[in-house]
Amino acid sequence: MFCPLCSSNTDTVFNIKNRDYFLCSNCDLLFMNPQDRLDKEKELERYLKHQNNYKDENYRSFLMQIAKPCFEYVNEKSLCLDYGSGKEKNMEKLFNENGFSMQSYDPYFYPIQLNGKYDLIVCNEVCEHFYNPAFDIKKMIAFLAPQGVLAIGTRLRDDSTQLSNWHYLSDQTHVSIYSRKTFEYIAANYGLKKLKVLNDRIIVLKVFT
Repeated sequence: MFCPLCSSNTDTVFNIKNRDYFLCSNCDLLFMNPQDRLDKEKELERYLKHQNNYKDENYRSFLMQIAKPCFEYVNEKSLCLDYGSGKEKNMEKLFNENGFSMQSYDPYFYPIQLNGKYDLIVCNEVCEHFYNPAFDIKKMIAFLAPQGVLAIGTRLRDDSTQLSNWHYLSDQTHVSIYSRKTFEYIAANYGLKKLKVLNDRIIVLKVFT
């Protein structure tokens, strides 16, 4: 099986929750066997069940975990994008409340034509859904302005993660799982500088020129 991030061949297989996952020895991406993925209809059905109430303070605090560190890289004239916004556009709402403009893109709910170059792209709880991480990461980078910033929020696994009972793998739409090593690979091979790893789920990268 070829890795969807670095194209290396890997035959390391884990069976987790009755699904097969491959672990890439080159970039450390853990990815689901394509045969075990949900089809598009069931995947959309799953996304429609998401209950992300913007008025809920705990949920807003969750969004602020990635939004707040991004604010230092933008101003009121910056062009920002939420890549994989979901149907509610909640990140856009949060940025607007704090004086920043933002567009929302989502392949299911807001498949807008992306134009121009963005000073900031936020990808929060989205890249774990990427069937082809190489494609989507290259796509986001292509739409970043020179010195643009890419902020990614996704739960990172490490050597202590108990995959068999990890809640993050309970969601069958989580098909690509990353580690810090994976993002080191991404930074080194996709023309990015890793600025910050804030905790076990937020990484901030910048176009390296």
